[in-house]
Parts: sequence; structure tokens; C-alpha cells
Amino acid sequence: MIAHRLVIFLTTVHLVPCQMVSEEAAVPAPTLWVLQGQKEYFFGDVVTLVCTTPRNITGKLMYQIFGDGGWAISGFSSTNNYTVDFVLSRMQHRGPHFCSYSIGRGPKQLTSPTSEALVIKIGDHLPQPLLMVESPQGEVMAGDLLSIICKAPGNVTIRRFHFYRDGQEVLPVAEGSEDNATDHGGSLRTSMVLQFPRAGPQHSGNFTCKYEEKKPERWIPSFTSQAVSISVNPQKKGKSCFLLLRLLVVGGCFLTINSLILLFFWARGRSKDASFLYGASPAGISQLDARSPYTLQEDNKYEEH
Repeated sequence: MIAHRLVIFLTTVHLVPCQMVSEEAAVPAPTLWVLQGQKEYFFGDVVTLVCTTPRNITGKLMYQIFGDGGWAISGFSSTNNYTVDFVLSRMQHRGPHFCSYSIGRGPKQLTSPTSEALVIKIGDHLPQPLLMVESPQGEVMAGDLLSIICKAPGNVTIRRFHFYRDGQEVLPVAEGSEDNATDHGGSLRTSMVLQFPRAGPQHSGNFTCKYEEKKPERWIPSFTSQAVSISVNPQKKGKSCFLLLRLLVVGGCFLTINSLILLFFWARGRSKDASFLYGASPAGISQLDARSPYTLQEDNKYEEH
């Protein structure tokens, strides 16, 4: 009797590990991969992560994708693939990344082992550009020409530039700019100018810019420039009155000076006319000196008699 119980106990001890192994084998590890993967990524890129289970796993699954950086995303799917769009925004997003899934087996919820680690290569951005603002008056007034220049360091190469106001990309066509600042085709240049021929209050804000350089495989982005705050001031009435007063003063002085000059020449002309009326010659010679020798001889004859 004792021997029989011992055999049953040993059989039970050996069956438990076998049952655990069979349950683990029923939920094998998934695979984590990148949809349309590239050799190198940059901050700001969107990466599509896919967690895939074997085809023999069916039913409603709960997926979890997580990384060593402390982030985790979970969701349900009835297919063998669970997809997540993942934005690379910090160094921890390089990886490694993992995924797992859970499936119901009767009253139990079985969890799979984690997938193999996925590491994403994140490259360094290009140096940031310099953002400058040019305005003829020093300060940007409503109606003035506003020029915003984005200058990239280095030699001339194929680049395309992007301008942003308060974090939103500026579309030149919608903003009334004369230049196509979002030249998606790219061209040989070191800088680009975003111009507003007649600036208005709607053009105020915090402006930034960045550029991309053409490489054999893809466009390489730069870091974003330092922000420049632009405030378009309305035309001041006091300033307009001052300019009008200044114009009137300058114009009045000009008219006064010209009037004095004309008066001087007019008075001089009148004095010459008066001299001719009293017998003065044009050269200023008296009538006695201007008489002919014949007339002088006749006068002498009268004096002798």
C-alpha cells in the first residue's frame, strides 16, 4: 500500500514540470521588427514597430511593446500582427526594444516569453542653421518688407529649407511670401529667404528654421535653429504726424528760399530797367563819356565863341 502511494506521488511530481513545459511551448515568443526599415534613423522620424506571433496562435491576443527607456504600449488584436507608430524623440529610443503577448487558455491567461531585442540606429543631426531677420527700419512695422533668412553652415550642396512659426511650418503660398521656402526638390544653396512684401500683425510669432541635405539614401535633417521672436508693430499715428510735419517744414523752407532767390533777381532786373530810363548805358558809362567825337567838337566850337 505504501509502495503504491509512493508511485502515485512520484508520477505527480514528474507530471507538473511536463505540464508547465507544454504550456510554455503553446505560447512561443513573438518577433519584433520594423516595417520598411532603414539603416539609420534620426530624431523626429516615425518608426512603425510590428510584433508578430506564429501562425498557429489564434484568438484575441493582448500585445505589449516596451523598451529599456521605460516606455510601454499595449493593445488587443485578433490577428498575428500588432502595429505601433513610434516617434524617435530621445536617446532612450535607440533601444533595445521588446514585445510579448498574452492569450487565454480556458480559465488561464498565458503570457509568452519576450521577443529578441530590437536596436534602432539613430544618427546625429546636421549642425543647426542661423536664423536672421532683416527689416529696412530696424524694427518691423506694418506694411514694411520683412525678410527672414535661414543660413546653413558649410559649403554649397543640395539642400531644402523649412521655416516654422510657433512650431507650425510656414507655407509661403498661404502666407503671401514671394519665395518658395519649402523647396521639396532641393537645390544648390547655402541659405534661403522667406519674404513678406507687406508685413502685418498676422506675421508675428516665434520663428525657427531647419534644413535637409541630400544623401544617396535619404534626406538628412539638421537640428532646429534658435528661435527668433518677431513682432510686427502697427504704424503709430504720432509717428505719421511727425513725418507729415517734417515734410511740411522741409517743403516750406525750400519754397521760402526759392522765393527769396526769385525776389532778388526780380529786384535786380528792376534796378537795371530804372538805370536805362535815366540814360545810363548798359556798361555803366555816363552820357558825356558815351558821346561821339563829332558831338564833342561841336560843343567846343560853342565854347570858343
